[in-house]
Amino acid sequence: LSKDIHWAFDHGLIGVGDDRRLIVPGAVATLSGNAYLADLVGKPIREAATPVLRARAEAFKWHRENILLQ
Repeated sequence: LSKDIHWAFDHGLIGVGDDRRLIVPGAVATLSGNAYLADLVGKPIREAATPVLRARAEAFKWHRENILLQ
């Protein structure tokens, strides 16, 4: 992740769905200055070629339930 995208993920501005595509809450996407985040909606994440190195679905679920802005 780039520094900016990592920051956005850590602060709940973006998340990853069960389909492993990016989520940007509507309230975030519609704010001026967030067009670069809105452009990410629905894009698949890039993952490690080795499955054991990929983030677990449970981690993304926890992030959506506890960090991602609603």
